[in-house]
Amino acid sequence: MSLPRPGGGAIRRNLRSSGTSTPPGLSERFVAFLQYADALPNHASKERPLSASYGTRFERDLAMDPLRLGSLIIGVIASIATPSLTQQLDTLEVYPSSITLGLAETSAVPIVAIVRYDDGFTFDVTDEVLVSVANESVVEPVNIVHESGGDTLSYWYLRGRSPGVTSISVSTQGLDTDISATVVSDAPEPPPPLSRTAMEIGTNLIDVSDISPDLVFTDVFMVSRPWVSSTLDGWDDHPGPVTVDSLGWVESLLPDQVADTILLLELDGGYPMGSYTLTWEGTGSLILERGWTGLPYSTIPYPDLGDVHVAEVTIGPSDDGGVRLRIVATDPGDPIRSIRLWMPEAVSGVNPTNADTPPEDPFLESFVAQVSRYCTLRFGNWFRAMDGTDNQSETWGDATTIHHATQARSWGIAPEWPLRLLNRINASGRGCEARTDGWFVIPYRADDGYVRRFAELVATTVDFAANPETRVYVEWANEVWNPSFVHLGYAAELGIELGLDWGTGDPWIAATGYQVYRSRQIFEIFEDVFARTHPVPGGVDRLRRVLAGASAWPYINHVLLDHPGAADEIDLFAVAPYVGVEIGGAVNELPPSSLPTVDELLAALDDPSDPDNLESSDVEQRIRDMAQVKALVDSWSAASGNDIEMGAYEFGQHLAGWGYWIEPHVYPLFEAANHDPRMGDIYRRLLLGWRDVGGSTANHFLHRDKWSQWGLFGALEWYDEDETTLPVRRKYLALLEALEVTGPILSPRAVVHPR
Repeated sequence: MSLPRPGGGAIRRNLRSSGTSTPPGLSERFVAFLQYADALPNHASKERPLSASYGTRFERDLAMDPLRLGSLIIGVIASIATPSLTQQLDTLEVYPSSITLGLAETSAVPIVAIVRYDDGFTFDVTDEVLVSVANESVVEPVNIVHESGGDTLSYWYLRGRSPGVTSISVSTQGLDTDISATVVSDAPEPPPPLSRTAMEIGTNLIDVSDISPDLVFTDVFMVSRPWVSSTLDGWDDHPGPVTVDSLGWVESLLPDQVADTILLLELDGGYPMGSYTLTWEGTGSLILERGWTGLPYSTIPYPDLGDVHVAEVTIGPSDDGGVRLRIVATDPGDPIRSIRLWMPEAVSGVNPTNADTPPEDPFLESFVAQVSRYCTLRFGNWFRAMDGTDNQSETWGDATTIHHATQARSWGIAPEWPLRLLNRINASGRGCEARTDGWFVIPYRADDGYVRRFAELVATTVDFAANPETRVYVEWANEVWNPSFVHLGYAAELGIELGLDWGTGDPWIAATGYQVYRSRQIFEIFEDVFARTHPVPGGVDRLRRVLAGASAWPYINHVLLDHPGAADEIDLFAVAPYVGVEIGGAVNELPPSSLPTVDELLAALDDPSDPDNLESSDVEQRIRDMAQVKALVDSWSAASGNDIEMGAYEFGQHLAGWGYWIEPHVYPLFEAANHDPRMGDIYRRLLLGWRDVGGSTANHFLHRDKWSQWGLFGALEWYDEDETTLPVRRKYLALLEALEVTGPILSPRAVVHPR
């Protein structure tokens, strides 16, 4: 359908239960509750959605009126942590000062209670919460855990393992408003046991650059740094710009000017060593240097050489200064161009007579072999759609082409390359379930013309006929909610301009509103291309339309899905369940004398040997977050009649500072934790939780990246590492297990590590 330019009134949601204003998909069993709330004195304007919660597996969300009730909002959640313990929630009764949950069966059921006080859009919990358990036989203590969300939101988790529990009451002191209502839920059936195909693990790929340890191409020059204006004895010290053509090749040099570029920088020897083949066209002079030392090369005689020059150069270990390629002279009438530096692996296949045309398949075999193990490849970094800056493609003319001098441009690599990579993987039959799907993040500034041209390229390049199951994931921007990225302000400004803020002026509501609005426009373009202008086998069924929220920020997820049309036109609601965000940020601020040990740090993340710690561990909290998101997604799926799955655009460990930077005295601790076998077990527990709550496609962050003071996100670091090399990469092993197992990865309490 076409998306009209909305006005503010068309976006605001009136949630009054009387008349015809009940929200679409709202069950009749909630009407009595909303009618009662609507009649309450002094209750707030009905133009702002909040949520009451019920159901199993943490949260079943319902958009309802904001009740002022002395600025009190109460949501009660019955939850379970394992599908085998799923319970039917019969009743939710609201009394003058208490809430009672009735369970259809008596069994081991964790209960979660959330109490929230609403003051505008700022949540502040101040009153004491009293918890009582009505039962005949409490066999285990019941713990109440307070989890603070700063000055915006607080949770109280009431967790019990008591077979005799038949009801739980949560009361607040000082509440004198009478409320009375009964709600009957239709809790979903337990999901079937998850098969291997349900454990779809993908990965994010790091951006392509001269410092990336993820060596993608056999031609090293394809990821060279854009030209730098230098003098013969310096670097970046010439005042004049380098004159280049439309593809980035040097056209001419100024007096005393040298055009410099860098390759294989800061890789600590993490690249193939041996004999490389250098090819180029044009008239002039090239110099190769390792640091400041010249690398000799000899010209190779080729028959029918034409205008192509070919030379051999040996590249060995370095002092981390990379390889510098310098154009010290060039003929403006026949400038040096079409430079290639082929790795040893590719030398036998080099055809020097077509140096100006990149090969159809330029990918390094070791790279292809590893990434083909994953079910999805998320290419956000390849398109530079995840760097949080405003230097992203806006029009199709901005996009890099396969003929550009380097693919390491500010606008990312040529869109053809990820599509050709997917074809190579899927033609080999090596992908996950014999296929690997592409997950594409559209740059936030990309206009409709860019989106349409890219959709057409996908439709005409990906070999959909070869595999009837191949899918394409489409997502607009990366983490629109993240204040670190400029596109939050971009989306908020446009959201307010379009009236997507429900008349509040709130930038978060406006930004999420624009995220939904722009995502729907992009989905519509892809649907039109796939079904009409460039039809593909399977049509729009090949698309997976993604809307991304925040796993540990319920407010953002609620508001996102409350925007009109959000739940109607998506296939996947994606979040990022990271372990260690808060712990890493807090530890990074400690002085050296106060740092925890590796054992203490890992125990805070997850310690299966300590049942008390396990209940409040970071992994356990992330599993609760995931279950909460899944229940929210299920509720909107049921209300909209659209089958929505929960996915993870990113996941993994996140031991880093708040701004990613890790203090030098903290880095050894975080590095040791990532090398420790227990980090692999933490991944296994997290992935087991993901399976148990019903998560689908999940992309690790990242496949390969050099560990540094900017983070330790890579499952691997260097191009030649795999599961057989040392040091053992615990995170990578856990990912491979998740891709290959058919049953539970690891019992939550099965591993006890000796101390």
